[in-house]
Amino acid sequence: MTGFFDPMTAQCLAIREGLSFALSSGLRVQIIQTDSSNAVKEMLKEEVWSSLGLIIGDIRWLIMLSGGGTCTLHSSRGELGCPHVS
Repeated sequence: MTGFFDPMTAQCLAIREGLSFALSSGLRVQIIQTDSSNAVKEMLKEEVWSSLGLIIGDIRWLIMLSGGGTCTLHSSRGELGCPHVS
């Protein structure tokens, strides 16, 4: 992917690409860790009405594909926990 992106978009793209790589490699994702609390807060919103909406939609879809359940923000650790549904 080429181009110039603002920091929030770059963070969200990195999360999306990391999830995509993990799933295509057969890895199980339990926690997404990032230093961008703003990106995590955007992902936890009910609806995102910005240019990030499509990227965040992809992230949510990848989390669902991985078997992830409800995601929660662990702000003190900068983690987005997505426990698996058994």
